Amino acid sequence: MHIDKRFIGQKIKEYRKKEKLSQAELAEKVGLSDKHIGRIEAGKYFPNFINFLNILQVLKINLSDLGLNIDQVNNQNKVELLKLIYTSSDKEINLYLKLIKTLKEEI
Repeated sequence: MHIDKRFIGQKIKEYRKKEKLSQAELAEKVGLSDKHIGRIEAGKYFPNFINFLNILQVLKINLSDLGLNIDQVNNQNKVELLKLIYTSSDKEINLYLKLIKTLKEEI
């Protein structure tokens, strides 16, 4: 499976239109500029992880809608981690990210 910026951008645009949101409305809900949303939809940029999760939440997109089926991941620890991240608040995600970065530096 290969997911690229253009594919993700097209899916975000598709779901934004389904939700009847303008780029500006989506941008306001996720804390980005409408120009940035336009660049994401055009496949020029990929949102950072937290913005990506926020966009998914606002547009009611499941990872499986993007071809990312975490149930197909063979490593159960990865599945658990992905589910934990996907269901976490922004504050929790920021904390997890800091913790993981710190741990990786020590390993």
